[in-house]
Amino acid sequence: MTEGPRARRLSTWLALAILPLIIYGVLYALPIYDLVRSSFNTFDPLKGTSSAFQTGFYRDFLTDPFYLGVLWRTVRISVTVTMICALGGFPMAYFLARSESGMRSFLLIVLLIPLVTSPVVVAYGWLVLLGTQGIVNDLLIAAGIIDMPVKLVFREFTLVLGLVYVSAAFMVLATAASLKNLDWNLVLAARSLGATGSRAFWLIVVPASLPGLTNGCLIVFSLSMSAYAVPALIAGPQVKVMSELIYQQGMALLNWPFAACMSVILVAATTGVLAVSDLFARLRQLRVAKRSRSGDRNA
Repeated sequence: MTEGPRARRLSTWLALAILPLIIYGVLYALPIYDLVRSSFNTFDPLKGTSSAFQTGFYRDFLTDPFYLGVLWRTVRISVTVTMICALGGFPMAYFLARSESGMRSFLLIVLLIPLVTSPVVVAYGWLVLLGTQGIVNDLLIAAGIIDMPVKLVFREFTLVLGLVYVSAAFMVLATAASLKNLDWNLVLAARSLGATGSRAFWLIVVPASLPGLTNGCLIVFSLSMSAYAVPALIAGPQVKVMSELIYQQGMALLNWPFAACMSVILVAATTGVLAVSDLFARLRQLRVAKRSRSGDRNA
């Protein structure tokens, strides 16, 4: 009697899942497979790419201090951008979730401008602001802080600023969405029971924002790891990141197997960092749940 409905539910679930699985396979699984397969091919400057199975490009990358240094720089910059967006974006997300004033609409417009503006235009805007003849240098000279223009572009901190500018909106909007679902009466109840404002904030508001904050960190980190236009224009060859190396090998040198190898390593590094951060988050949740259960038993 129960096998019929159960079988129908299973067939219905499979029918609903088959289209997303096909789309996933065509748009993601097949390209990743082709990328991994291409990374094992050989390359000759005269003959071009040849189908083969060799691990020479992986060995060259993982044993060369220059390539490893570029990978570490890419991860370090991406982590820095993510932390700045999280720390600076939380107050803005809190304001968006709590405010109903006209300032809220203005802040939303400011946040959305980088998302609807070409990264090339954004990068050139930073060059105009931070160039030796730019507005920032002119203001510093007028204020008497410096006597001569200072080179501000083509540096790592300039790249961090540019990536923060184009990525902050994702962090703020994701965090604000979580805070918007918070029942703020819980904060009032905590205050009425004797909790201070800071204690209510850390025990109620911050945990409620963690899902959005986590999603924002994942998005910002992934975008920073794969960004190309902003690093190429703001940092230039002085501050190389993985995306520039991949472009150089694939488009300038036509060494597609090595470019594919670097792409696989970049994807693996991004996934690895995200997996480690997710592991720490899960361990923290387990510790919090364990503490909560022990507190209930003691009560």
